[in-house]
Amino acid sequence: MYTPITNGNTGNATLFNTRFTEIDGNINALIAGTSGLTLQAFALPTTLTLVSDAITVTRTRHLVDTQAAASTDDLSTINLVTSLIPILALSSVSAARVVVVRHNVGNIWLNGANYTLDDPAEVLWLIWNHTLAKWCMFNPPTAVNAIPVPGTRGFFMWRASQAAIVATMTATPTTTGTLTESMQSDSNYVNFASSATINSLSGAYIIGSLVRRAYDPIIEVVLRTTADISSLRVWVGIFGGSGAFNVDTQASGSGLIGFRYSTAAGDTGWRPVCNDNSGNQTTGTAIGTVAVSTRYRLRARVDSANGVVYFSVNNSTETTISTNLPPVGTDLGPGLAFYNLVAVTRSIGLSRFYVEQN
Repeated sequence: MYTPITNGNTGNATLFNTRFTEIDGNINALIAGTSGLTLQAFALPTTLTLVSDAITVTRTRHLVDTQAAASTDDLSTINLVTSLIPILALSSVSAARVVVVRHNVGNIWLNGANYTLDDPAEVLWLIWNHTLAKWCMFNPPTAVNAIPVPGTRGFFMWRASQAAIVATMTATPTTTGTLTESMQSDSNYVNFASSATINSLSGAYIIGSLVRRAYDPIIEVVLRTTADISSLRVWVGIFGGSGAFNVDTQASGSGLIGFRYSTAAGDTGWRPVCNDNSGNQTTGTAIGTVAVSTRYRLRARVDSANGVVYFSVNNSTETTISTNLPPVGTDLGPGLAFYNLVAVTRSIGLSRFYVEQN
């Protein structure tokens, strides 16, 4: 801060000493790293450890660590020490300690979806919005209706397009059942309808050779249930060469990482599942509740080196499975398979199926 000398003032020692003191203070603040310029441009990043899902920032650049070195933690609130920091750049300290930045839970706005910091080379940029009193994201948008923006890793995806599936960076999947266009208020879907024959298979799939656990894939699928979800078995994820059978525990050859919803098994929500491709299966606790005519964003990310898969539904807190994962070298392929368990047509909508991997 500097106070200018106005025209007409009589120069004297006190006047000039006051102004030189202000200049000296500004230079010292610049050297000490406490000036707005230093905080915003030159200060090296420091590490902040989460406490009750919050951090307090002191400069523009920070690394964020999980509380008590947990494998994953949430960041919901960012507190300020000084108002001189309008822009913020955050990264994780380690791929083994994942920080999930939560959209609109505290004072962070992320264009409609949580943001996962799981790579120290990745940076989340935020700007302070004085009107909203929130930190707002200005990375490429990742809202729930948007196509994910690929980073430095490879990816492929399917996307609903009228009454068909359009594939990007992969072959068009094999489809079964009757496909129709379904334009909803939140997105467009391809609606897959089974026949009225009991235990009919409907869905889309590619058999093996696209994904492996060793590639640390992230799988994200956006589905929409229809008006009747009774007498139904749904499998979605990445599967071994045998695909998904009409059973609640997959057999040998159907190694998988994904989700199950089966009324035959008494499921009320989406259940995370891993199968080791030899018929051994771990089925996790249901995430959320499956309801009629509802959109679901199913997400699974694999930490192959540590033998853990993290699952979430609609940006929920992640749950984990660390047993019966497919072997690192097993070929897997994307798939959505559902079976009607009564002699009545059943259907489900698919908006997108996205896989990112090394």
